[in-house]
Amino acid sequence: MKDSAIKAKRFIYEPLDTGLSASGETHTLQLWRQMGDKSPDKLSDEIPQEWFDFLLFPKIEVDFKDPLLFINRHNDFFQQKVQDTFGALETMDEIHHASVLMMRLALFLACSIGADSKELSELWIGIAKNHGAQE
Repeated sequence: MKDSAIKAKRFIYEPLDTGLSASGETHTLQLWRQMGDKSPDKLSDEIPQEWFDFLLFPKIEVDFKDPLLFINRHNDFFQQKVQDTFGALETMDEIHHASVLMMRLALFLACSIGADSKELSELWIGIAKNHGAQE
């Protein structure tokens, strides 16, 4: 679980390394904080259907005898989708929307395994602030 949390965290605040932190933009962290208070049902309602399906029903081969292989394939598949979708973002608005979506996905997944989404959002807000983000 720790490794998955680290990977999810990387997806969330890597966009801040593209200049979002330094831009003075404050809306992203406000939304992250609000998301921490939402139920998994509410978070799922706010995830675009394409991403929800991609996250929960990836089109990868499943070997039910080796769940770790599935987890690794799903992770690779997801990372590729993120790179393909967000790898060439240019505006702060695009980066903001990508960061918000990644936080929604991460918190939704975290809730589904019993993690405290409020605690995680606060942790990631703190990390983002340590990287220069403002609220």
